[in-house]
Amino acid sequence: MDDIKTTIHGDATSDQIEAIDHIGSHARLLAGPGTGKTKTLTRRVLSLILQHNADPESILLLTFTRLAAAQLKDEIKKVLEPLGKTIPQVSTLHSFALRQILHNSSRIDTLPRPIRIADDWEERYIIQEDLKKVLSLKEIGDVKNLINQLSTDWETLRIDEIGWEQQFPNPAFLGAWRSHKEQYGETLRAELVYQLKKQLNQSRDFQLDKEYKHILIDEYQDLNACDLAIVNELAKRGAELFVAGDDDQSIYGFRFATPEGIRNFEQIYQNSKKLVLEICFRCDKSILRSAEFVASLDPKRLPKPTRPKDQAENGEVLIIGFKDQNHEAEIIAKKIKSLIAKDIKPDQITILLRSDRNGSLSKPIIEALKKQSVDVSLTTDSELESNNEYRIVLSIIRLLVDQNDCLAWRTLLQVNKTNGLGDECIKNIWNYAQSKGIRFSVALQKIAESPNELQKFGQKIAKFVSEINTAIVELKAIQNPIEAITATVDRFMSEGEIKE
Repeated sequence: MDDIKTTIHGDATSDQIEAIDHIGSHARLLAGPGTGKTKTLTRRVLSLILQHNADPESILLLTFTRLAAAQLKDEIKKVLEPLGKTIPQVSTLHSFALRQILHNSSRIDTLPRPIRIADDWEERYIIQEDLKKVLSLKEIGDVKNLINQLSTDWETLRIDEIGWEQQFPNPAFLGAWRSHKEQYGETLRAELVYQLKKQLNQSRDFQLDKEYKHILIDEYQDLNACDLAIVNELAKRGAELFVAGDDDQSIYGFRFATPEGIRNFEQIYQNSKKLVLEICFRCDKSILRSAEFVASLDPKRLPKPTRPKDQAENGEVLIIGFKDQNHEAEIIAKKIKSLIAKDIKPDQITILLRSDRNGSLSKPIIEALKKQSVDVSLTTDSELESNNEYRIVLSIIRLLVDQNDCLAWRTLLQVNKTNGLGDECIKNIWNYAQSKGIRFSVALQKIAESPNELQKFGQKIAKFVSEINTAIVELKAIQNPIEAITATVDRFMSEGEIKE
């Protein structure tokens, strides 16, 4: 038993050990920056499995980003894998929502089947562009704003209010979006979490993929109303909650995250355990004092006994003010120039911007860097995601999985500039599908079988569909999935960096 405890606890502090070993009730762990929250969560999973004999399949660890999920999973795996133990599920809430929706796809009638999540490129260059044309909107930003409003209503649960549709700023958008959804069979990624909440709340037949007894949630202060509603439903199904976070670090206001979730945890889940990590191992004394001062300006914040480690130095805090964004850009450029003079390579320096509407922040910085003779590149969309050959390969792979994938067929029509089928053709197929009450992929196949159904483009569509169908048959004949993907890449991508 002592060996097991050593494996679990390691060099953990007494307050970390209390949190690691707690069991028997819901618990909230308040953990400021640098207090060892991630280590505590990781070792708590180990404690549940190795000390309390919990089934790994009954444990769910939810975190906010895919990177954080991967890091937590790796740390847990290092200990459990050599012991022959199963690794519990570690995922983001979006990933968990998708998993549960797919598990219940035959029971869900509020989403098109089969469940198909549009990726970022498809949402931007197919869904948004189509809605812009249908609604005769001037700017793509107008469509983005309407989709953002829809996302806001999901995240805040405003969508559940009586009369929600009448209050939506553009009711015609809702009709156009639903029509597009039906014709292409798509689901927006932004609606996944709300759909899970809706099913948990309203469907008696909805079943989780596993019987979760212990649910650990990282960065609890960043959950919004919809997220919190899901957590509440999971608790009602018998799961013991262990939530960790810090209300001072609630930074996702743009997705309506609310620190009230962590602040009111004890009132919502009565008889829950209050846990706190006191020692900050990251910050020196003056830095921690300054941070505490800023945080204390919020009268609603939860009081915390956070203190620096005994060996902490005094540290230094610099508060830099700028006259305007041009002055800020000038100072940033000079700082980067000085770093390069110290033999730091330019490609090792990154400037992160919280937002950059119309280039208002990036343009002055780029101009200031050019004056300092420093090369700079502005990264926004992924080069790979927007590459036409990559989109073709990805679409073919999707058709290998589901030959009726409407978004995949549409992508192939849209990005392949050699097939002679452009926007007018796509519009004609769309109109044909709507008139017949069928999906886009079904319309394509019908036109290919009877080209006279669409006289102007029928023969070209028949040739295009025949070529793709032939390729799919040949690629499906390859039994090994990796070999099939490799063959797809070789067939549809030219040599170069993207292919590699």
